[in-house]
Amino acid sequence: CSVSEPDIYKYIDDAGKTWIVNNENAIPYKYRDSAELLEKTPKQRTYQPKKSTSETKKVKGRIRRIQGTTYKIEGDNFIVIDKKGSMPKEDLRTILGFCEDARKAVGEDVNFFSKKRISVHLLDGDEYVSKPKPGPPTAAKAGYYDQKNRTIVIYLYDNHDINDYRDRSRLKSLIVHEYTHSVLYDLCEHKHCPSWFDEGLASYMAMSHVE
Repeated sequence: CSVSEPDIYKYIDDAGKTWIVNNENAIPYKYRDSAELLEKTPKQRTYQPKKSTSETKKVKGRIRRIQGTTYKIEGDNFIVIDKKGSMPKEDLRTILGFCEDARKAVGEDVNFFSKKRISVHLLDGDEYVSKPKPGPPTAAKAGYYDQKNRTIVIYLYDNHDINDYRDRSRLKSLIVHEYTHSVLYDLCEHKHCPSWFDEGLASYMAMSHVE
């Protein structure tokens, strides 16, 4: 498929920190007037996405209830925890498969496979407002990677405006994006990675590995 390259913007927040984003909508409104367009790329690039195998290969793992409505499934490399409790239980197995696909795709591209297991927390979308999150405010509407706790956080919405778990292409893309952040964090040996490279590579991986 042909995908338009995103425009690249730079803005500086009130704390003096510079942000590089590839979507004007990712710039908080208060900084949009002062944001600088670094690169406009109207050209088209053609991607040959790699097909996911999780739809056809059954992922092993026992689904268990931890407490109340919280369920989890454990795999070799990921623990998926549904704190919302409203997702069909077999969809947890599917999401675990998406995580394993992301690990394989990103790992093969960068020649690195972490041996440490990552937790994936599925939270109610309305909770993002009250949770402390890194990065620009708009980035938290779908999910983020918590470096300290090696946790990918995904906010689930019951509509298609932001992140509906029934929109599988969007969910796969988000998982690949956030998993790429975890890989870069490990490759940089837990040191700071430039945000333009961190976000740029994560966005590229998400586009190139999801149909």
